[in-house]
Amino acid sequence: AIKQRTCDLAQPTISGMTGSNGKPHITWKAVEGAVSYKIYRANKKDGTYKLMYTSEGTGYSNTNAEIGYTYYYKIRAIAENTDANSAYSNVVSAYAVSNKYQYTYASAKTVYYGSSARNTNLYLACKAINGTILAPGDSFSFNEVVGPRTPSKGYQKAPIVGGSGYGGGVCQVATTLFNATLEGNLKITKRRQHSVKPAYVPLGRDAAIYKTSKDFCFVNDSDYYIKIQASANGGVVKMTLLTRESNVSPAKDVKLTVTQSGNTYTLKRSYQGVVNYTTKSTY
Repeated sequence: AIKQRTCDLAQPTISGMTGSNGKPHITWKAVEGAVSYKIYRANKKDGTYKLMYTSEGTGYSNTNAEIGYTYYYKIRAIAENTDANSAYSNVVSAYAVSNKYQYTYASAKTVYYGSSARNTNLYLACKAINGTILAPGDSFSFNEVVGPRTPSKGYQKAPIVGGSGYGGGVCQVATTLFNATLEGNLKITKRRQHSVKPAYVPLGRDAAIYKTSKDFCFVNDSDYYIKIQASANGGVVKMTLLTRESNVSPAKDVKLTVTQSGNTYTLKRSYQGVVNYTTKSTY
């Protein structure tokens, strides 16, 4: 006799995190042959899992999760022939938090009293950055976020190295953000020094910006969503990296040192005693 058997769907693999709305969010890759996915939730890993939702997509945000609690999730891929449904996926956890960014993760401030045109440029650059939210793994590029510093955007001519130019002074904004990311132990992927000594930050801790040839970039390699709060007023630039979770700031375990050898300044950042970032500046 000939028997017929439909193969079971492949077991899905899922990942979980706290989404931008502060609610648990899980994602998975599509399983070939699946017509839908059933999502189950429990209050503890070895607890009782209850069906929460049936989705035809590859993601689920648990919007009714109660703030302050960790939840556990698993899913099952459903076939058209339900005898071939997949096995349950792995179990992941995700935390529900307030969507308010009210805790300081890291911060920095610089001061340089320049012309009113320069102050305008500082204000416009900070305005472009202010409110930027970075999920874990997101990258930040100063030039991409701020954009071209042109007269059409309100930027004015102010002193730059070697003369004057539209957007003069915005390096102070990039420098302040650079120092906040240093304090936040975030991964710095691109940083350029000035060709002359800056007056608003310790030597070796500046970040130069110039058109598209010089940029400042970093990655939010923390486990948390981060919101950038940026402000400029009368030459005072402040950068604060905010999170929704309390007591997660790495600043207390970060140590910054700058050593000088001739005209070269070497900046090292260590976290819990281990050096994880080094950069050199020669003026």
